[in-house]
Amino acid sequence: MNLKEIIYERYQNVLNSGDKVMLVNFPVHFNVGDQAIFLGEAKIIEFFGASLVSVHSNFAVGDLETHIMRVLKNSKSLPVIAIHGGGSFGSIWPKEEIARVRYLELAIKYSLKVIQFPQSVNFQDDFQLNSIEIIRKYQDQNEIYVFARDIPSQSALDKFGIKAILCPDSAHVLELMNESPSTAQFTILKRRDKESSNESLKYPGMEWDWVDSISKGMRFVRLMMRIYGGLGRYLPWGTNSYSRRYSMWFSTKIMDSGLRRMQQSQIIYTDRLHAVLLSQMSEIEVILVRDRYSKIRNYLETWNLATNLKILDAWPNDLKSFPKVG
Repeated sequence: MNLKEIIYERYQNVLNSGDKVMLVNFPVHFNVGDQAIFLGEAKIIEFFGASLVSVHSNFAVGDLETHIMRVLKNSKSLPVIAIHGGGSFGSIWPKEEIARVRYLELAIKYSLKVIQFPQSVNFQDDFQLNSIEIIRKYQDQNEIYVFARDIPSQSALDKFGIKAILCPDSAHVLELMNESPSTAQFTILKRRDKESSNESLKYPGMEWDWVDSISKGMRFVRLMMRIYGGLGRYLPWGTNSYSRRYSMWFSTKIMDSGLRRMQQSQIIYTDRLHAVLLSQMSEIEVILVRDRYSKIRNYLETWNLATNLKILDAWPNDLKSFPKVG
């Protein structure tokens, strides 16, 4: 089976026709990889005949219970809480973990099915395992389905006593086309967040990250979405959830911006997982620079995606040192 077939096979008997899905932890930011994941999640939900009835960001976590009660009042069936996937399960992104705990607590309170879309897992020794403890305590009593996107993550959850299903990243269900003519020999897509290698800028004028591909118009849209997300409880209709249509529009615009910039080059040098995946899906040559937490290596090795991939142990010292591909 290819990765798309594996994904759909994994969700058999997890997502069902008629399920009303409330997707939480929606990425109101400019990470193209997260937007690709969300678009894949929406496609998976609809593939099984389920409905994506509302989308909630972490800015709206305090208002989620109001929306749950509204759905319960207007529907005979219980909604499903689906938590956005990616690489935020663990101590690297503590705010994401705090929100995950709240989502799980609400699901337990109202006896709702929970689907944690595929995640990479990384817990440091001194980090409180609140979400782990909730899942471990209630997984057998409630329908809590946890998906890990690589073998080390699945093994880590297993050590915590959590039954995790191994599943590829949701972005693999997308269909991509390379429609932008390449105008540069190569580009350097290097992350600048807390997962970066902490190396200083070495390549002035050549180096960029996802946020640099975003237009001023979409930056303003994102600002308005964050404000809206924080004001939901004060709105006349009492909720700050985003509609499926609007969320899909936002994610598509952000992902397309990053893809267009990537597709302008013949070769991508990157330390971002989804830059590798989207390059492979768009048939662009890509060279990986090892990431700080081995997240990319773990994922590629799990799904045999590194066979023909050139991997560098560190960023070259200067532009002349970049290896050629071909």
